[in-house]
Amino acid sequence: MLSSALISLLAILGSACALNIQPRQATNTTSLTPGPTSAPGAIPTCNAFYTVVRGDSCWQISHDRGIPLDVFESWNPQLNANCFLVPDHVVCIGVPGYTPPVPVGPQPQLPGIPASCKKYYLVQAGDGCFNIAAANRISLDAFYALNPGLGGKCDQLLVGYYYCVEG
Repeated sequence: MLSSALISLLAILGSACALNIQPRQATNTTSLTPGPTSAPGAIPTCNAFYTVVRGDSCWQISHDRGIPLDVFESWNPQLNANCFLVPDHVVCIGVPGYTPPVPVGPQPQLPGIPASCKKYYLVQAGDGCFNIAAANRISLDAFYALNPGLGGKCDQLLVGYYYCVEG
């Protein structure tokens, strides 16, 4: 049986919650402010832009849009070799006529894996690029070449993603 103190507390909380529940009017969330129309330092043919927010990475921006990292970096030569992003700066995310490659093979995978890939590896917790390459009898350079979405580094190796291990 509930104690009278607990019943009183529940009654007080219920009253407080009931007082704060009010229907809200629907609001129009369409923004009249246009998005960015240029990215300083990006290639002049750029026609789609993205404003960097805190926590973004070049890899994440390109991956979310299905753009291989090397393509994203080629559109944004103003970014340094480490692809250092500054919040509120604008980057290029599209050019006329560009169509992101359609991934072939099991999903999910990083963009850029060649359509000719013959064998995939599903990354498990604790895996590393060197170990995956060694277990599949390929060099680390070959592993990076088959998986250009890694950008030549292993810091974007994702658990649960498929990577090419035989071209």
